[in-house]
Amino acid sequence: MGSFLVYFINRGTISRILEGLQKVVVGEKVETTQPDTEVLYAGFWRRFGAFIIDTLLLYLVMGLVSAIFFGIVRGTADGTTNRGRNSTLLIMNILTIVFFGMLWLYYAIMESSSSQATLGKKLFHIKVTNTQGNRLSFGKATARFWLKALSFIILGIGFIITAFTGKKQALHDLIAGTLVVQDQS
Repeated sequence: MGSFLVYFINRGTISRILEGLQKVVVGEKVETTQPDTEVLYAGFWRRFGAFIIDTLLLYLVMGLVSAIFFGIVRGTADGTTNRGRNSTLLIMNILTIVFFGMLWLYYAIMESSSSQATLGKKLFHIKVTNTQGNRLSFGKATARFWLKALSFIILGIGFIITAFTGKKQALHDLIAGTLVVQDQS
C-alpha cells in the first residue's frame, strides 16, 4: 500500500488531483513567499501528539457537558419508559450536534487566532499558516477543519501522506492550502 502511494506521489498524479480540488475548494493555489529552507515543517509525530492532547481536552469538556445534559434528562424521566427513552435519544442527537459545533469552533477559532494554534499545538510548539506563512482566516480554518473528514473517510491515509509530502502536509492541508510549521517565536 505504501509503495502504491509513493508511486503515485512521485508521478505527480496525486498532486495534480489535489491542485484541482484546491482550486475548487479554496481558490487558486498561492506559493509561499519564504524559501523552503527557512521554514521548519511540523512532522507527523508532533502533529499526532498535539492531536492527542486536543482530543483529551475536548473529551473532558464534552464529558462534563454530557453529564450536565444527562443529569437534566434523568431528572425529568427515568429512561425506562418510552417517554424517557425518547428524551434520552433527543438529548443524544442534540449533544452530537453540539459536539461537532464545539470541535469546529475550537479548531477554527484557535487556528485563526493570533497564536495560530490549538492548545495541543502550542504544547508541541507548532502552528498553522497559509502557504505564504500568514495567519489563517476563520473561513480557511473552517475549511481545513471540515476537510479533515476526507482523511478519516479514506482510513487515515490523508494523515499518513504527511510523511511523503515535501512540506509535510496532510490531505486537508494540501486541499486547503495550509501548512503546519514549527513555531520559532
